[in-house]
Amino acid sequence: MIHSKQIKILIADENASVRNTLTLTLAQHVGDIFEAQQALDTLDLFNDKLPNIVFLDSMIGGELDGVTLCQLIKSMRLPHYCFVVLLLPKASQSLIDECEAAGADNYLIKPFTPSQVLDALATFDQKAPVEPSNHHNTPVPEKNNIPLVAYESLNGFDFEALNNLEIMLGSKEKVLSSLRRFIIDFSESIDEIRQAFFAQQHEITQRKLHSLKGTAAIVGANTLSALAADVEAHLLRNENISDKLIDLQYAWQTISHTITTQLPFDSSDV
Repeated sequence: MIHSKQIKILIADENASVRNTLTLTLAQHVGDIFEAQQALDTLDLFNDKLPNIVFLDSMIGGELDGVTLCQLIKSMRLPHYCFVVLLLPKASQSLIDECEAAGADNYLIKPFTPSQVLDALATFDQKAPVEPSNHHNTPVPEKNNIPLVAYESLNGFDFEALNNLEIMLGSKEKVLSSLRRFIIDFSESIDEIRQAFFAQQHEITQRKLHSLKGTAAIVGANTLSALAADVEAHLLRNENISDKLIDLQYAWQTISHTITTQLPFDSSDV
């Protein structure tokens, strides 16, 4: 394995014993290790330290869950590749599918062993070679083809939520890039939710709704997030959600139309 003291790792988990296991295992192989316990603390540390690798609890506490946080990290433009390992509470295929859909590079099932942690580190070596240390602090280049539209003009989005997201991400360009990424990542989500529901795969349906709800809330698509939450609540009560899926589809079409017309994609976005 190729390891370097240049590698920075962020460990995000509420459980101190999990953080200790990861830190003790990784300390001999990498450079700086940072720890966070809550979602927003994780995001603050991420923006400050720009780690190469993030070990992230999928069920981390706070305003965001770990899967949603992974999606947000993967939507950012960074000076180097960020390798995300999601820490899952159980070996569930639906959880693994959700992990992969969020863009995670690898996952570990709790409780994991030090050897499994090092195996995950080895996959980082294969996918993202270490870059020169002077590259790590290079400002993130933003695409110059993103129209800097006013948040208030984005129909279906809450401009105050987008202002808050800009504070977290550091620039308007990153926010608008994240909105594009959200539309790309969830372009087939409503169809997948419907298909899973009619196939009576209720656990998968619920997880997809939960992921849509959380990510939509982050990017300020509040109506869409509220509808996804309502559908999820009805699903958990074993009620028919067929009619509510129509409302969800309409809300999705609204925000999708907004982004594709005001922030049109190019081939490098997909």
